[in-house]
Amino acid sequence: MDVAALILNPSIEADFIILNQLLLHPNTQQFDTIHLQLADLVHVRNPSQTFVEPILNELIAQILNGIQPFYYGVWVYYPWSHRLVHTLPESEFLEVRTNRNLHKITVQEQKLLKTKKVGIIGLSVGQSVALTMAIERACGELVIADFDTLELSNLNRIRSGIHNIGISKVAMVAREIAEIDPFLKVTCYPAGITSDNLVAFLSLPTPLDVLIDECDTLHIKIEARKYARQLGIPVLMDTSDRGLLDIERFDIEPSRPLFHGYMGALEAKNFEEITPDQRLSIIAQIVGARTVSSRLKASVLEMGFSNRAWPQLASAVALGGSIVTDSTRRILLEEPVTSGRYYIDLSEKIVKKEAPQKEETIVTKPVLAGKWDKPIADYFAMHKSPPTIPIFPKEIITTLVKSGCAAPSSGNNQPWNWVYKGGILFLFHDTSRTNAFGDFLQIPTYISMGAAIENIYLAADNMGLEAMVSEFPIDNQSPLFAAIILHKKNNHDSPLGNILAAQILQRNTDRRHYNNEKIEKHHLAHLKILAEESTVKANIQILETTPELEALGSIVAEMDRIRLLHPIAHKDFFNTELRWTIAQAQASGDGIDLPSLHLSAGDTVGVQLLSDPDTATILNAIDGGDKLLENAKNMFKATAAVVFITVPQHLPQQYLQGGRCMEKIWLYCTAYNIAVQPIVSPLYFFYRHLFGNNNNLSPKEIAKITLLRNKFSQLFNTQNHNGEIVMLRLGRAEKITHLPIRRPIEEVLWIEQ
Repeated sequence: MDVAALILNPSIEADFIILNQLLLHPNTQQFDTIHLQLADLVHVRNPSQTFVEPILNELIAQILNGIQPFYYGVWVYYPWSHRLVHTLPESEFLEVRTNRNLHKITVQEQKLLKTKKVGIIGLSVGQSVALTMAIERACGELVIADFDTLELSNLNRIRSGIHNIGISKVAMVAREIAEIDPFLKVTCYPAGITSDNLVAFLSLPTPLDVLIDECDTLHIKIEARKYARQLGIPVLMDTSDRGLLDIERFDIEPSRPLFHGYMGALEAKNFEEITPDQRLSIIAQIVGARTVSSRLKASVLEMGFSNRAWPQLASAVALGGSIVTDSTRRILLEEPVTSGRYYIDLSEKIVKKEAPQKEETIVTKPVLAGKWDKPIADYFAMHKSPPTIPIFPKEIITTLVKSGCAAPSSGNNQPWNWVYKGGILFLFHDTSRTNAFGDFLQIPTYISMGAAIENIYLAADNMGLEAMVSEFPIDNQSPLFAAIILHKKNNHDSPLGNILAAQILQRNTDRRHYNNEKIEKHHLAHLKILAEESTVKANIQILETTPELEALGSIVAEMDRIRLLHPIAHKDFFNTELRWTIAQAQASGDGIDLPSLHLSAGDTVGVQLLSDPDTATILNAIDGGDKLLENAKNMFKATAAVVFITVPQHLPQQYLQGGRCMEKIWLYCTAYNIAVQPIVSPLYFFYRHLFGNNNNLSPKEIAKITLLRNKFSQLFNTQNHNGEIVMLRLGRAEKITHLPIRRPIEEVLWIEQ
């Protein structure tokens, strides 16, 4: 395929013969503007003067010096278009073409740039770079590489015509450069860069002066940097988002880590075999998943769903071409350009954004002493307690409360405070910890508190104590949820209670994808017995068949998407609930750490991208986010069963008792190595739908939730007056050792003897 122009000098006999043949060929298009170019040369050499035509013609004749215009300069033939163009000789061509560079680029600098060789891998952004460098004449040779051909979908960002579709990108770019400047040397690698030809590309016959990396192949990006570092070649990369430019000056920093160290100790070997998820994770690690623009985050989350590939806009690509060319020229001219990551973010410079409102800092460590004096005083005023209530040592109370605090809670918010006073253990609701969107009507809080009470009851029983629980001893509007009086038991014979109590500090949430092993029927039957024997006479429904579980998985996935894209629920999850690392969770003592979600590398990147509220807003507006459905759907494919727990009535006391039932069932599963994950997103929205007149839901969300609720009711026998406690996803998996993070006991317990 023709990629270079044919330069013919009519004063050379062999060239003259070819030129005549071309002129006689019927397909040849002749363009002879030599007179205009000579006039331009006269004006360039006499910039302060204006000439009338006779004088201008006289000066042109002096330049021709008796040579017939046809024979002056060269004729350039472009075989791909059959154009034959008459132009000035190379030195005069460059003199005129670069004149308007002065004195942003001096004559001496232009001469120096003419000696430089720049390599470009990847010709999407790379095309913009190559053409900008060619137009500016920022080097004397371009070495360009890309294995791909032009597609119609490339024309959103690549400046070309539809007649070039199907043509090699290398050929397309080389031809465009030749049509701009036929004297600029272009070396082509139309098969792209591989491990076999990379060294030759970088170093033969002489090393590149600068490498510009705009390729999509991860292992080539890494290998190219390794060899560039060995050869002392600086590397530049534009990402076409927020004007992000990376400069790695391996020419002056031979020990500089690749990608500024963002990729850690990863090596290029075996990167040809990695999965798309792993590739996305590494790229996100390199470019910074949480620092790219909101629109790019949304676009990446839509890749493979509503868009085909990594998105790039023509304006961003053009800007990248400018930024890279400018920086490359400065490096070639030995200006003090330093390594680093630079942003030329036009949205920050041009788009007017409202200043974010400052949120008040909430002190996380409550002062329990005196905080609950009034409700305790109200309790004692309302209840004539027995004259002698046994007082137990601090060690026993602390042990019991640690068991209570081991209960599950919504987002691991741990909404409890405990006060032991006058021989009574008081359980209080710390409302500062339950302002989340999902805690509608405090239903999740009631359930969590019930689980904590059940743990106290079981732990006390295991210690030979009886816990007499008074629920909502003032009323259900008070922060006092329970008053517990302890007595020593005469008889201590509760085998199942002992088994359950032994699991309290081992119970955990297992969010992994389980294996396909089924749960034994007798265990599922026992779960039903535990529910039926509970004080509230809870009801259990169990899904076990694959079609049922997959149908439920689709419902849960859709509800998860609604939750993650709803502005308030999104803020609660990412600002309040999620901890990015285990260390963060340990420091706060609450929340759910990202590692415990057991996400794939790609899904982890998805969470990082989605943490930006603007990204969620964009996805919500376009009805996007299908990628958010994948993890939930896949989880249910290997799920053994789902247990749905309900109580007879939608009442605070019943939710509290339903929480106690849930905890017993969960502890039973823990005892018999049955993995458990609570599924709560659907119920959080169903509460609003059923009991809250769809409070804070958009019409689109209401329509979707109504549809999903109907599908849910086809799977489970639902009665809208019932209280819906939780769905528990059950399965078999290797025992998990990562236990939930808990707040220090001194933050939640106050003992006043």
